[in-house]
Amino acid sequence: METVLIIDDSGINLRTAKEALDDYYNVVTANSCKMALRYLEKHTPDIILLDIQMPEVDGFETLKAIRSLPQTEDTPIIFLTAQDNVADEIHGLELGAVDYIHKPLQPQIMRMRIRTQLVLAHYQDHLEEIIMQKTEQVARVETALVASLNDLLEIRDGMTGSHVRRTAKYFEILLNALDKAHTFPDAITPDYKARLLRGAPLHDLGKVGISDNTLLKPSLSARRKWNLCANTPPLAVRRLPMRLRSLARTVS
Repeated sequence: METVLIIDDSGINLRTAKEALDDYYNVVTANSCKMALRYLEKHTPDIILLDIQMPEVDGFETLKAIRSLPQTEDTPIIFLTAQDNVADEIHGLELGAVDYIHKPLQPQIMRMRIRTQLVLAHYQDHLEEIIMQKTEQVARVETALVASLNDLLEIRDGMTGSHVRRTAKYFEILLNALDKAHTFPDAITPDYKARLLRGAPLHDLGKVGISDNTLLKPSLSARRKWNLCANTPPLAVRRLPMRLRSLARTVS
């Protein structure tokens, strides 16, 4: 059963709300900000109903305190108010409230508004889970494609295949050292690091655009080979499917 935390300094309002919701939710009540925060130290409700007009600490400040807690930073909060003040409502929504319920409390309206927000929160959580799953699937596909392309290079030229693996490993060691030293903390995020490591083996892919007669020619000067290889990133990008192009450009 979902838990509803109701915060209101009025005992009458707490009883009215609790009676309206008891058959549908696990209802917890608190008559002050301090009491609510003490409860939230050990519990995370599914939704919070919060009165605006309270002594000592009002609803706006209480909302800020609740949002500062990691476990409730995304918990839906509905304001309870006896006022008809548009400016206050806008202010509450800007602070992170999801809705308003006006007093005197109407049980059916209150239950419908609570149910709507709980359904939205459920879909939001589910959507985030789906996005994470799809992101992981894309990462696995990218990794498999890069590995397949490396195999292709090795079949064509064993020396290039070994070089690609060694260079990718060197790059990983260098990137880990930079990360550990916090040299570029804002730039080397976990996601950026993962994409760089997946794309590193692609740095020589453009060699597939150089003929065997040229690439494997023993008499070809080092300078000539270097000039040819210097143009391999654009060749690689032209040959990559769209899904891998952004990954290749990251390391080119």
